Amino acid sequence: MKNIEVGKNAGFCGGVELCTQKLEKLLDEYKKIYCIGEVVHNKDVVDYFKKKELIVVSSIEEMPDNVNMIIRAHGATKELYKEAKKRNIQVFDLTCPKVLNIRNIVKDYLNEDTYIILIATKNHPETLSTISFCGENSSIIETEEDINKVIHKCNIYKNVLII
Repeated sequence: MKNIEVGKNAGFCGGVELCTQKLEKLLDEYKKIYCIGEVVHNKDVVDYFKKKELIVVSSIEEMPDNVNMIIRAHGATKELYKEAKKRNIQVFDLTCPKVLNIRNIVKDYLNEDTYIILIATKNHPETLSTISFCGENSSIIETEEDINKVIHKCNIYKNVLII
C-alpha cells in the first residue's frame, strides 16, 4: 500500500495561494476588510475568511466610503480602482502576478495601430478585469460566433495581439 499525501495548497494556483496568505495577514491587522466577489472559488476558504471579518459584497456600491478593501487574485476593472480612490477606500491589491503580467504586456500595445483579442470566458472576473485595461480596440473571444464578429478587425489594424 502506497502512502498518498495531499499537499497543503492542493488545488490552489500560486496567485490564489499568495492572495490568501496576504489576506490572512491583512485581516489580523485591520480586522474588517471588504471584497467584491468571493476571494477564491472555494466555499470552505470563503467561510473561513468571513468568520475573520471579510465582508463579501457584489459591487463597490454596497460598501461605505473610507473602508479597507482587497482586490482578489482575479483582479478588478480599471474603473473599480478609480471609484475606490474617489471614495477614499484603501485598496490592498492582491491580484495574481500572472494577471498583472498580462496587463503589463497589454500596456505596451495600447495604440491606434493594434487590436487586442482576449481569448477567455466572457463573464469571468479575471477576463472582465483584464479587458478593462485593453482599451477600446479590443474584444473577447469565447465562441466561434465571436471569432466571426472580430475577424474583420484583424484586417483594419496594423497589429493584432492575441492573449
